[in-house]
Amino acid sequence: MPTQIQLFHVGEVVLANLLDGLARRRDGLKIPCRAHENCTVSGVLAHAGLHGSVLFSPNVPLSPLANGDTELLFDGAHCVDVLAYQEASTSAVAFEARLGLDRLSAAEFKRRFLAGLARTNHRVQRVKGSMVTILGHRCLEGFGDLRLRAAMTPIRELARPWVLVVRRNTLDKMVKIRTAADRS
Repeated sequence: MPTQIQLFHVGEVVLANLLDGLARRRDGLKIPCRAHENCTVSGVLAHAGLHGSVLFSPNVPLSPLANGDTELLFDGAHCVDVLAYQEASTSAVAFEARLGLDRLSAAEFKRRFLAGLARTNHRVQRVKGSMVTILGHRCLEGFGDLRLRAAMTPIRELARPWVLVVRRNTLDKMVKIRTAADRS
């Protein structure tokens, strides 16, 4: 069955196909990380227990969280941009893509990337926060440490390491904003 592409999800489909193509090459996914010395995409996958042939699926929603009798839902926007996994494994690695050029002022960056997680106070409680915040913080008052899972069959648990894909000039800007935030 062909993949259905919605216009606002094209980047995720392209990234999944790019990673799949790179994984098939001799050099594989030895793509260096600009934020951590001696870190590569293949190293992150290996750290999560994914060795050998890896599959990449775009736009995979998160499964609801449960804590006793309380269930906490994610909305439709809370999807892993690209999920790396293996058929025989229940572990997976999330790739979050931020490929745009706008909405990176210091205030917007703090709101989208550095803010903590919260939950809504509606009848059906939901997680409130960006995917970067969810993957980075993984802790929510009343729920403690979050076991994030991808809603696919079988359900796959998201490993702690995850990958943020951004443009080089965006990363440089993010580092400047983060450094300034750490100083204040």
